Amino acid sequence: MKLIPKKPLRLVKVHCLLLAHFKKKMPTFFGKDAKKEEMIKNLLNEYREVKRLYKLPPGDFPDINKFGTQLKDHDFDSFPRLNMSMIQKIDDVLSHDIPLLMQKISPSHGIPPTEADLNPFAELGPDDWLIREDEKAEYDRVFLSLNPVNGKLSGAACKQVRNSDFAHEPNLISILLR
Repeated sequence: MKLIPKKPLRLVKVHCLLLAHFKKKMPTFFGKDAKKEEMIKNLLNEYREVKRLYKLPPGDFPDINKFGTQLKDHDFDSFPRLNMSMIQKIDDVLSHDIPLLMQKISPSHGIPPTEADLNPFAELGPDDWLIREDEKAEYDRVFLSLNPVNGKLSGAACKQVRNSDFAHEPNLISILLR
């Protein structure tokens, strides 16, 4: 049996999400070529939108220049619609099946993971965050004013913020409603 490493499987997932995203944004009748050119020209913004919508790490995306070149040769209407059950199957394999298989093949023998192994944000750069560094201080101030316990807030405290004027910030409201 040939094993599929996690990275190529995550790349397949991202490709599926990107192609479905392009198909969804295409106009029904007129202006298809112009829309295609616009999306390819602004491919970085499309990457960011898909990354934000599906909470994907930037390292899972294909090389932007190579992918943009390849997109030029394809009809976006021929891309399949997003099938979330297939995406869920990929997620299940990534989160359950592969770790179980890896544990059977190579048990850790009690070696604790390093801090880098546990940090899901290790690959993120300053442009990968929804809020800017200067905005973070204000959000931290609000968070700390709600008296978190062990770094967590109660549901009542979150509801208090959600119902306040502060929650109408576009980025915060999208986080609170997830």
